[in-house]
Amino acid sequence: MRLVGVHANRDGDLSGGVTRRDTILGSFDRIPDVVEQVQPSIVTVFAAGGNGGQGVGSGVIYRSDGTILTNNHVVAGASQVDVAFADGSRVPGRVTAIDPDTDLAVIHVDRTGLPAAKFESSFPRIGSLAVVLGSPLGFEKTVTAGIVSGLHRQIPGSASETRSLVDLIQTDAAISPGNSVGAVVDSAGRVLGISVAYVPPQQGAVAVGFAIPPAPQPGWPRSCSRTAAHGMPASACSPASSRRRSPAGCT
Repeated sequence: MRLVGVHANRDGDLSGGVTRRDTILGSFDRIPDVVEQVQPSIVTVFAAGGNGGQGVGSGVIYRSDGTILTNNHVVAGASQVDVAFADGSRVPGRVTAIDPDTDLAVIHVDRTGLPAAKFESSFPRIGSLAVVLGSPLGFEKTVTAGIVSGLHRQIPGSASETRSLVDLIQTDAAISPGNSVGAVVDSAGRVLGISVAYVPPQQGAVAVGFAIPPAPQPGWPRSCSRTAAHGMPASACSPASSRRRSPAGCT
């Protein structure tokens, strides 16, 4: 029997007739399994402001004790926060910590035994599978998919109101308003990053979204700021949250 080494020819044939295209398609075939694995760890966050407006974003269960990760810009200024789970239940939550520098925040709910997500500790490879789970425009349990398009991207903040977001993961998987803190996961169901912003079509972009990489460090919720502040993404981009100013419309 002759052993054939793994190599790639000009047609992308890796070995035994398996091509790069086959490998990519194989990753996409795993998406239903990934969704089934990760979806219970994704929540929808409803943040009501004092002026009657309401923001809608997503969240990721960080620990089974009721600790949930969301974006600072989703809950900033909110007077009331509710969290809806994949099983259809909805409970009140409270913001316990924020970090405007990374645009992340922590919500705690009085519920235990939650299915915490698994986080990847390193950056993904460019070209690898990226599956985004969240609640764009309030449509819960939405899934989009693409690839990791780039690494170490930066979104500059506006001069007067925002901070820069740095070291972001770029993906062509669709990210829309309401997808903030939708999990960006790999083919093994590990969270690669937290979706935070996208470049809207009005800026001439097609499928340019960004995620905060890859996972908060251990102890992060206890170390971040507890003061009220705003950490909106760049003025040239749109935060991936849907904030309603009134029942008549949303921005």
